[in-house]
Parts: sequence; structure tokens; C-alpha cells
Amino acid sequence: MVRIQFNNLTITILVLFSILFSRDSTITISGMIHNLNDTPFTCENSDENFEVVFLSEEGILFIGELSFGHGGINYYEVEIDNDLSTDPSSTIPNCISVSQNYPNPFNPETRISAYVPNKSRFEIFDILGREINSAVLNKRGNYALTWGGADKGGKATSAGIYLYRLSDGKTIQTGKMTLLDGGSTSGLTYAYKGEIQNHSRRKTIKRNHTINGTLQVSAPCITDVALPVTVCQDTIIDIQCNQAPHGFDRIFTPYIDDTLIVDLNTVIYNDSPTIFEISENELITLLNEVTLLYIPTEVETLNVEVTGFDSLDVNLTETVNITTYSRIDDTSHPLDVSWEIDTLGIYFSNLRDVAIVNENDIWAVGEIRTNVENPSLDMKNLVHWNGVEWEMTNVLLGGLAYAIEYFQDNDIWIILEGFPTHWDGNEWTLFHLQNMGLDVHILKALWSSSSENIYFVGDQGSLVHYNGIEFTQIESGTEIDLRGVSGSEDGEHVFAVGFSNTTGHSIVLEIENNQCNTLYYCEDVMPSDGNMGSLYRGTDVSGDTAYFATTQGLWKYNYITGDSLVVLGENVQYVHTRGAQRIIAQSSDDISILTWSSGFIHYNGIDWQLDNTLTSHLPSIHCMGGDYKGNTIVAVGEVCQGLHAYIARGYRESNARAKRNDPAKMLRKMNK
Repeated sequence: MVRIQFNNLTITILVLFSILFSRDSTITISGMIHNLNDTPFTCENSDENFEVVFLSEEGILFIGELSFGHGGINYYEVEIDNDLSTDPSSTIPNCISVSQNYPNPFNPETRISAYVPNKSRFEIFDILGREINSAVLNKRGNYALTWGGADKGGKATSAGIYLYRLSDGKTIQTGKMTLLDGGSTSGLTYAYKGEIQNHSRRKTIKRNHTINGTLQVSAPCITDVALPVTVCQDTIIDIQCNQAPHGFDRIFTPYIDDTLIVDLNTVIYNDSPTIFEISENELITLLNEVTLLYIPTEVETLNVEVTGFDSLDVNLTETVNITTYSRIDDTSHPLDVSWEIDTLGIYFSNLRDVAIVNENDIWAVGEIRTNVENPSLDMKNLVHWNGVEWEMTNVLLGGLAYAIEYFQDNDIWIILEGFPTHWDGNEWTLFHLQNMGLDVHILKALWSSSSENIYFVGDQGSLVHYNGIEFTQIESGTEIDLRGVSGSEDGEHVFAVGFSNTTGHSIVLEIENNQCNTLYYCEDVMPSDGNMGSLYRGTDVSGDTAYFATTQGLWKYNYITGDSLVVLGENVQYVHTRGAQRIIAQSSDDISILTWSSGFIHYNGIDWQLDNTLTSHLPSIHCMGGDYKGNTIVAVGEVCQGLHAYIARGYRESNARAKRNDPAKMLRKMNK
């Protein structure tokens, strides 16, 4: 199967291109290689011996290896000598020429080819006409320019449209390019490719002359491609091919009573439809044709053969190695927490989210009502712990605040009545996204890796990204209410969790480059064959692993390798649907869960510990959010369905605080 693409036009079998004419001594054929599923092809091994042959009616024009870009990306380029045309004339170009940049749009860098007959200047401008970078091309000949998005001072520019211009004082040629998601720190560089020589005896292609031929691409990792094409000067051809199955060495080390879930597509990758089979083993189950399930009951080592049957032409067998370990008899929990609990407000009061700066600087949002006679008056939605007492204030004209993210004193974000709202040190600004053209519903949660990379999620699958300059709506592909969001430290891997109170359906979305992929979907609340049950909003990311609380247990998903593991425990298995309000994953052996009933569950990598201190001191207490930093953990929510809001500050024993958990000092009411 082959696809040829030029300027967003896609046609199969044969295409004649009308390309700007260039009297160079070679034809350059370049383009992208795509898998059958239309994803970019990645050469796993740089030694794959990727060969390309161009055959014409006159014979072989080119034979050699594809020249891949950095890291084996799917861009290729070959040059074919054009000796076989019929025009005996040959002249050296006497005017400047500049190509369209490639790739476009781009990130992190793009390439531009240029020819100059004499000293010329190449310039890059932003959309307002301000010069960003420039270079002087002194010699006659060909140049290859590369721009990585940085200005002359080495500072990365923002995403957007940029213009480039080549001029020699007589002629000007321009182009337009689009930078995605900001640039790198790479500026404008160029390489001199040499002067075009006047070969009086060489036959060159004249304007509108074409060559008919076949482009053949072959490699051990693909099914051979034979593509009939017609080319003239400098042609872009995108190739679609079947990538043969290739495997990965996989070793899994679950503990007894854990549930090991392996997506076999991560063991054997193939872009065409694949059928998987596993070697016979009564302890191993194959679910949904692509999922391996194993629940170890004793210490043992298993080697399971997995065979992937390519629907086109190639099969591959790989081995999954599983070694089960017994848990060490160690029930210590170095993160035992002592609590101090405050209640705030009166009827219909609650707190929804909290941000810890340090143990004496804590911010929380929700709605705190203090007027007994008229609870709708004197409502506060922002509270601050100064180390001594709680200070209450109102953002703008009031209203329910759902979430908060604190960067510094003059950079605080909250979600107020479903809208992103920002404090710049002087005033609050509410961003009415609907008036800005975004079709989103009420936003209720946010997460960020920096003040220039913030994700907001909310009702009916609403998903919005803020890059420090503008808001962009991301198509989530679902109408399930998104309740929680978290991501990796570098901000490149983000996960959103959704749950529908109406249908009971759950979803996990994985977001990369502002594109959504459904990682998990379940229509059942309780676990059954092939699913882990429902999720509500609990999610966190630590290192290369994303953590989710399901009704089956704690799901650990390695977003680099694709490994999945469900950790079971009597304190986490079959929790209430809305059980996990907040997951706090500081490391693989330091994971905490704050539940809807305000239970505090801690996992130390060996076993689980349940702390019901909050529940035992306040009746009908419900947790709605939490945060952690260093040795401090804070839970917030409501008491007796809004009789009061509560905020509980927990401190690790390593803080050496005295008299923790003293019932006389533990509960302080502040119903002002």
C-alpha cells in the first residue's frame, strides 16, 4: 500500500507533480514513511539496512540506503542523478531560490534549502514583522539552513507563525512556517553545500520534463514496497508500508497476590491487525485476544511464549519472563501521619482543593459560609494558613472555587465557578473561555508542570491547555465528566481520569502533544474479566509510572514501557466508587490514597496501612481533595454533608512534632 502526498493532496498509485523548476544536477526525492495505521514509522535499529532503488525505463537511476534524520525518524531523502534526460543545454541559475521549510509545522527544528548567485541575506520574522534571526550567505551556491526556534540571543520563541525571506538586493523570495509548542534553544545555522558547476556535456532535465519509474523500498523490518511514480525536479513522496512485527525483551516481577496485566501489543508491535497466541499455561489467561492476565499464588519463575501473527505476511515469537517474589515480613510505615483538624464555616460549607507552599503557608479553595441568618451572604472561597490561624477571603464576587495551583505569591491559578482565574499579585482575572470561542463546560480540576503548561478538565469531557499565552481546547473524544488530571514532571505525559455519575462509566485519557488517546474505558463499577472496574478522580504520576485507584486495586501503568500492574490489598480492593479522591505518589514505595470517607491509606512497597484517624474524630466526614509536600499532607472536604468544611493537616513523625493525635488538641472549631 502506498500513499503519495503533495501539499496536503493525497492520491494513490501515480501522481504527476508540478514543482517549481530548479536546474540542479540532481533530483531530490524526499518524504515521510508511515505505518499502515498512518502513524510515523520509526526505525528501531539504525543498522536495519534500509535500501531504496529507483528504476526508470532507461534502467537503474539510483541504488543506496535511505538517509534518515536524527534518531531514526521517518523522514527520508535520496538524490538521483538526472543524466538521462534529453535536453543538452545546461546553465547555472542566476537568481536566488529558497525552498519551503520541512517539516512544516515543526518542533523542535526545521530545514530550508537555498541557492544564491551572489552574497545574500536570509532573515526570519515573527508575524508582527520583528526580526527574530538572520544569516548572511556570502558564497555563490547551495545552502542548507536549519532553525530550532531560538532568536539571536538563544532564547526560545513562542509557538506561532513565522516568515522567512531571502534577498540579494535585486530579488526577494519569501516563505511562511509554523512553530509548534515553542522552540528549543537551537538558533539559525547553515551549511554550505558547494557551487553548481557548468557541465557542458551533461544532459539535464528541462522545464516540465518528467521521468517515469518505480520507487522500490526494502528492509528486514517492512514488507517491500514497489511504487510507480512520475517525477520531475525535487519531488515529495510519502510512502505507506507494512512494518513487520518486532519484539521487546520483557521481564515482570510481581509479588504474590498482585495482578499482572500485560498488553501483548507492548511485547510484539505490529501496525497491521495481529492475532496473539501464548504457550499453554494453566496459570496464565489470555483476555480480549491481546491481554495477558496472571495472579501469582506462590514464588515461581515462568517463561511464556507470545506469538504475534501478522495478518499480511510475517509472524514473530517472543518470550515473556515472569518471576514472582514473596513480600518481606516488614510492616513498618515510616510515613505514619499525625493530624491536626480544623473546621470552618457553617451550613453548606466545603473545601474542594488545597495547595501547600510549606507547613506554615497553605492555601485552600471551596465555599465557606459564616452568616448564620443568611448563609448566602459573607461567603468566602479562599482560605490561607499562616502558621497560626486560617485567614479567609473572597475571590472576585464570590462563588464556588473548585481547584487551586500555587506557583508564587504573584502567580496563583484557581478554578472559580468553572472558569480559569489568575492572580498576578495585584488583581484576579477570570477567563470566560466560552466568550473566547472554546466549546467547554464547567471545569473542575487542574494540573501543571509549570505556569506555562497547565491542563484544565471538567464536565462532558472538557479539556483545555494553557501554554502561558493562550488557551487551547483539546478534543477528548468523550462526554464522560473528567474529574482528575496529573502528569509527568517534564509535562510531556499527562493523564485525565473521568467518571459518569449517570452511567457509571469510567475513562482514562493519555495526552501527548495535545492529542488524546483512550488508555482505559470501563462501563462497570465492579471488576470483571478483562477490566479493573471503575475509577473516579484519583491519579498521580511519579517517575515513569502513572497511578490510578480502581475498584480492583491500585493500577500502576508505566507510560514508557506500557507495563501494567494491579496491586491488591484489603484496604484498597473494592473501595467505594468515589473512594479515591487523591493519590499521592512520591515514589514507588511511598504511595498514599485519600478516600471519600476520609480514610488515609498508605503503601510502602510491601503492604498497606489504613489510618482512620479523621473518620474517628468527625462524623460523616467526606474528603474532596488533598495535597502533599515534604513531610506535610493536607486533606480537605466537608462534615455532615456541608454542616462545616474541614481541613486536616498531617505531619510525618520525622518532623519530631510533640503531642500529635492528642484528642484534646486535635480538633479545633473555627465557626466564625
